[in-house]
Amino acid sequence: MKRLNSKEKKVLLQRLQAQYGYEEEFPYDVLLNENKMKYYLIKPEVLDFPIENYRIETIGLYFGQLMPEEVVRFTVDGSQIIGPYATKQVYELTDEQFHEWIRGRDLEVETDLESWIIIKHGEDYVGSGKIVHKSEAGEEKTLIHNYVPKTRYVRSED
Repeated sequence: MKRLNSKEKKVLLQRLQAQYGYEEEFPYDVLLNENKMKYYLIKPEVLDFPIENYRIETIGLYFGQLMPEEVVRFTVDGSQIIGPYATKQVYELTDEQFHEWIRGRDLEVETDLESWIIIKHGEDYVGSGKIVHKSEAGEEKTLIHNYVPKTRYVRSED
């Protein structure tokens, strides 16, 4: 885990501004797992503890991951932190779509959004997805690929 310095944190915030229209500051320090390119948020006072003396696998709130195309894919928690301040790349689900989304299913949609998006239902931010375009039987479809972890799916069918 590497603690982002102020310059690296500024680059992350610029990336969030360009991608999602996010203009706020973080009241947290940001840690980066460089092997997996995963971001974690942590209160600055936690780092006063000498963590280098211990074998710590993870620390902080897993917030998102830097994807190969240099964009951030949020966890459900990350979408809840960034979503209320995002001014672009937010897709709002209908009740029917939300019912499918929380069951881990991809959604067929009509949208002009591209790449990674934040998913919203009502006032709630429920994760992130990726817009993908597929051709089936000569017909072009636009899907939102679901990135909700299986452990967070709703299993009932009612």
